[in-house]
Amino acid sequence: RQMCIRDRDDVDDSSTSKKIHVMSSLPADPSSYEGNYVYVNSGDNAGRTFYSDGSEWIPQHPETAYKFKYHIRITGESLDGWTVNATYGSVTAEVGKLDFDTGQQAGVAPTAGIDSADAIANNNRNPRFKCRIVPDYDTSQIIIVSIYNIANPWDQWGFLIDDNIIYAFQDVNSTRYQTNIGTITAGTPVILEARYNYGSSIKYFVNEVLKHTETTNLPTSGDARIAIQISADIDLRRTMSLFYYDLFQEWS
Repeated sequence: RQMCIRDRDDVDDSSTSKKIHVMSSLPADPSSYEGNYVYVNSGDNAGRTFYSDGSEWIPQHPETAYKFKYHIRITGESLDGWTVNATYGSVTAEVGKLDFDTGQQAGVAPTAGIDSADAIANNNRNPRFKCRIVPDYDTSQIIIVSIYNIANPWDQWGFLIDDNIIYAFQDVNSTRYQTNIGTITAGTPVILEARYNYGSSIKYFVNEVLKHTETTNLPTSGDARIAIQISADIDLRRTMSLFYYDLFQEWS
């Protein structure tokens, strides 16, 4: 049997310690597999992996579904089309990554970030994003990866890292709601993923594991922008790298 499986998982061979179950079809009841993955090797879902959160099957490769044809990827080759905000530092592009540097200035809390400028996302179309970052520090900083409503910039959702704590957050009508879902370590890559099923829920994943499902305090409809930013405490400098950012959503 040959198949593509993430290194951290194993194929099920009847051992209770295994994480991926290989089946000919997707089981109808996800509750029996809560916290587990199922790899389907035949039929309509052949070659796809699903994760069970106990209530539903979550496809691990949404880009293979027909409806998710809208795809934007940032990998660092260029900053064309992005608004760069760096008060005293810089954002630089090279093949495979973007480097964020807040710079440093006495008495100032500096920031560095990028903004999509245009409405390349839409909350109505079930957007989801996934990115891989490497923070160089885990103290005295704030990192935000979010999608925010153009009509109301304080209506947003995504991830907030404060020092070393990762939060799933939503800002709705200028009120922030946040949930602690993990930690980072300086110099260690972290994969962040959020999936907004509009009007229903936002699912937050850290390193490809579901950490939180939010069903209340959901952002409103409308055109939205992508924003990625790092800020340092006063008198300090902070840096990080973004290795990719993928946005998927339905066409309409």
